Amino acid sequence: MNQKLNSKAEFDPELPTAQDVLMAISCVATQYAVNPSLNLAKTALNLANNLSAPEYTNAASIKVVAQQLMQQWDSVVEEYLLIEASVMTQQTTLQ
Repeated sequence: MNQKLNSKAEFDPELPTAQDVLMAISCVATQYAVNPSLNLAKTALNLANNLSAPEYTNAASIKVVAQQLMQQWDSVVEEYLLIEASVMTQQTTLQ
């Protein structure tokens, strides 16, 4: 019974639910599909990181989804950073 009281006391009513975070990721992913950008990729990665917070990982399925989303969006961000580094190197070489 104390555990129930403690978990209720620790619950932040202003914290978005896992469903809210997943919907936000879905919205960002849709925007990214229409107009890809590093900022949108970073936003999606940040949301996926938020989804891996202890408040959301009580359900094993949420934990698995969060890990997969983090891996996927991390790959997208890394790709952008590699492209940026390559472009900067080419610009320096051309000058």
